[in-house]
Amino acid sequence: MTTLDGRDVISVMDTLVAESALLGLLDGVHIGLGMAKLFPQRLLSLVIGATTADASEDNAEPGPLLKMFRRGCRRAMRRWWKT
Repeated sequence: MTTLDGRDVISVMDTLVAESALLGLLDGVHIGLGMAKLFPQRLLSLVIGATTADASEDNAEPGPLLKMFRRGCRRAMRRWWKT
């Protein structure tokens, strides 16, 4: 069974490559964000798609991965606009 924190992907990468870019779609978004949190040194870049940055439908507090994603987006935008 695949975990959504990226540990399975890291296991495969251990035998193939030291680091990689990752495109995460749908469940791959959760895997990519988990990898970014637990193994940031292994990711050259992370592109996510087919997802939303909203909290759950019941207006619950955003989880830790969503908060990390939002912080990363804010940092990237600050760097982008400085250039």
